[in-house]
Amino acid sequence: TFCVSAVGNSAGSTLVDYMVVAGGGAGAGKNNGGGVGGGGAGGIRIGTVCQPSPLSPSPLVAPGHTLSVQSYPIVIGGGGGCSTNAPSGTAGTSGSNSSFSSFTSTGGGGGNDAADNGTPGGSGGGGGEAVGVGGNGNTPPVSPPQGNNGGTGNSPSIGGGGGGFTQVGESSEPPVTPTKGRGGNGIDAGPIFGTANGSPGGNFGGGGGSSVGGPGSGPTYPGGTGGGGIGNAPGQASASGVTNTGGGGGGHGSSGSPNGGTNGGGSGIVVIRYKFQN
Repeated sequence: TFCVSAVGNSAGSTLVDYMVVAGGGAGAGKNNGGGVGGGGAGGIRIGTVCQPSPLSPSPLVAPGHTLSVQSYPIVIGGGGGCSTNAPSGTAGTSGSNSSFSSFTSTGGGGGNDAADNGTPGGSGGGGGEAVGVGGNGNTPPVSPPQGNNGGTGNSPSIGGGGGGFTQVGESSEPPVTPTKGRGGNGIDAGPIFGTANGSPGGNFGGGGGSSVGGPGSGPTYPGGTGGGGIGNAPGQASASGVTNTGGGGGGHGSSGSPNGGTNGGGSGIVVIRYKFQN
């Protein structure tokens, strides 16, 4: 709980900067080969006192939030659980919501397997191979939007990337390259909120990369900047979203060794920044 014991004064402000990041969705899992979708990033609600915001792209950043003397409960959403090594393909679970004051960010949607569609969420999960459509982002809709759609899967054996806060997940299509199924990028919030809590370079809200299935070698599919987990290629492991970034988990669809890897979503975070006043 964030407790406000006194309002601001004329020398300062009654406004705060805030960033509410939900838990990222998990990538889909499958241990008998096949491409699966990456998890969508957790939704992000963000506002800065300084307008236009120093964060880019500024249209995604709302004005700062006015507080009064009261207690503000805070909820931190967890990431979707790992779903690797399922016997015949398992959709990734969605992340959980985060909230502060009147702002709720929706957990990222899980990626999916085969021709199944990605799950909607703050950012949508990637669809599975054979034209699984990416899940819708910004669900439920808010303004500014809290995330983007996941990418669509395609043949041969490539899933779609999970959506990120500032970018849709990449849809997969031949030829197989590392950019066809990449997770969407998040936002560099470092100029306002710093780089603590495990965030790589101050980035939050990256989508998870998809996976490629089938025999032989193939590229890995990177997660978006902002904690998105890498998807796997045959013989390689996937990765979960980074803790406290809301990053989506990478898809894990290969039957190659190593069969392990992790593909859960990264947990969320809430950051409140305010000016000290006497």
